[in-house]
Amino acid sequence: MKICFPIDEDKGLASRIHGRFGSAGTFMLVDSETCRIEDVRSHDPLAGPVWSFDGWQVDAVVVGNIGARTLAELSRSGLRAFQACKPTVAENLEFMAQSGLRELTSPEFREAFGPGFGMGRGLGQGTGRGAGQGAGRGAGRGAGRGARRGLGPAAGAGRGCRF
Repeated sequence: MKICFPIDEDKGLASRIHGRFGSAGTFMLVDSETCRIEDVRSHDPLAGPVWSFDGWQVDAVVVGNIGARTLAELSRSGLRAFQACKPTVAENLEFMAQSGLRELTSPEFREAFGPGFGMGRGLGQGTGRGAGQGAGRGAGRGAGRGARRGLGPAAGAGRGCRF
């Protein structure tokens, strides 16, 4: 099987998997049966989608994280996507040969990496005002200081990432 890995920089099979498929600048094509690197190519993430792979014969991709639209587009192109569970290309190839990597499909992906919601507490500070009264003959100054802390609920949304 020909597998494409998004990598941080080319260090052979010791290359680290890039955390996000769509923003990777370098891709490595490896034959999973022989563990031989067939090609390494650079890609400008701003140039657009990479799923055509410029003529590579790719069967699957192993990713750290991937967007739902990109995953759907890869699936439509007939490519399989697997979740990387180790930091390097060699470790993922070994793990794939021994017990297999988890294949990502659109419904599973949404459950595992969909939006998450959480509650938090907000902290706020306010200013205080003070007034003084004149002391003797109507002359006096006023000064005041105050601090107010506000605790209130806050909602957040986030995504999970393995790397």
